[in-house]
Amino acid sequence: MILDAMTAETPAFRIRTSKWAEEFAALKFADLDGAAVQRLTGGWLA
Repeated sequence: MILDAMTAETPAFRIRTSKWAEEFAALKFADLDGAAVQRLTGGWLA
């Protein structure tokens, strides 16, 4: 999992480490992997 995140061309902003963590995060976050946040704020740092 760590190697995949480090070598991914576009890694997820949030990476859950288990099915439980994914289900728990789903209660709090509408954007589970952070992709929407990255799209929204990506231009701010360019």
